[in-house]
Amino acid sequence: MTKRKVAMMGMLTNAGACAYPFGHEGEKMAETDILEIEKQYPDEWLLFEVYEIDKQGRPIKGRLLAHSPSRAALDEYWDKIPHCHHSYVTYTGERPKRGMAVVL
Repeated sequence: MTKRKVAMMGMLTNAGACAYPFGHEGEKMAETDILEIEKQYPDEWLLFEVYEIDKQGRPIKGRLLAHSPSRAALDEYWDKIPHCHHSYVTYTGERPKRGMAVVL
């Protein structure tokens, strides 16, 4: 599998910068392995449209809709675009230790 760089556009929201792949406005981009995309954006929030899930219901294939270091910027972007049926938001940074609480 060869890696290719995805051209990105950006938008400035009230909560910060948010980037998204070209073709996000209705044009279906190629299905992508979600774990591979997660590796390309360390310490960022990612928003996917999900095309395929595994037997446990975890998303495995999809299209990256947007990414940002700011969860608030991602949420603001999500409110401005047409919603898809199956979406997935994840953070690629360090996960909290067991027993720790996170406030968003």
